Amino acid sequence: PPPPLPLAPDAAADQAVKAAAAAAARAAYEDDQAALRSLRIVLRSIVTRALSQKRYRLFAEPSLLDDEGGYEALQAMSCPMDLLTMLYKVDHQQYPTVAAFLADAHLIVRCAEELYGEPEVAAATLPAAAGPPSSAVAQPAATAPSSAAAAMAFGSIAVNGTTGDPGLGGANNQLPMLARSLPAVRVAVCKEISRAMELRDALETQVYQLIAPGLVQACEAITAKGGPAPPPPGMQLPQQLMPPPPPPAARGQG
Repeated sequence: PPPPLPLAPDAAADQAVKAAAAAAARAAYEDDQAALRSLRIVLRSIVTRALSQKRYRLFAEPSLLDDEGGYEALQAMSCPMDLLTMLYKVDHQQYPTVAAFLADAHLIVRCAEELYGEPEVAAATLPAAAGPPSSAVAQPAATAPSSAAAAMAFGSIAVNGTTGDPGLGGANNQLPMLARSLPAVRVAVCKEISRAMELRDALETQVYQLIAPGLVQACEAITAKGGPAPPPPGMQLPQQLMPPPPPPAARGQG
């Protein structure tokens, strides 16, 4: 057979332009995904390290104080945040920048302040909450929105003399009779809020220690342009090669 005819100069130039554009689109997509993936790896490591420390277990999951008042206290928060929620957001690619991650770290402090209230407000509310734990939970907020949550959190100190902080009690976390006072409540409130601030500072320090400034700037540039570059046409993604999930009925039978 005769050899194939060469392409016209214009057609060859068009093919070269299309090939270059496809290569550039693929490179842009892979660069953006590599930057975001590197960010997720570091953020995941930071959050899991914080979850493994006992001193931060209070902030590991949504704060539910007890069966009666816990749900009400959670609903009273303007925007609940905890470490497990942050880990979920890391895994589901909801932190495009370092600033978005640190915003949630600061949100944990706000949640602690809303949950426990100001130390003076909690101490002033405690006498009205004396009595059975259920009545302490049912006391309405008299002076500030956070006072009810503070009474719920520390009503058990006034009634039972117990606290979740081993630094405030003796054996079995039992407070002596003389320690069941307003100063003890103020100390407990201050310590929990301070621990939330310690967690925020630890997360922020690790972020700037472990993440290179170039990666921070690359992720900010991706957000500034409206998100990562889309995959070029015809590029197969790993998600497309996965088998389809079974229907819900089949999963239940398995």
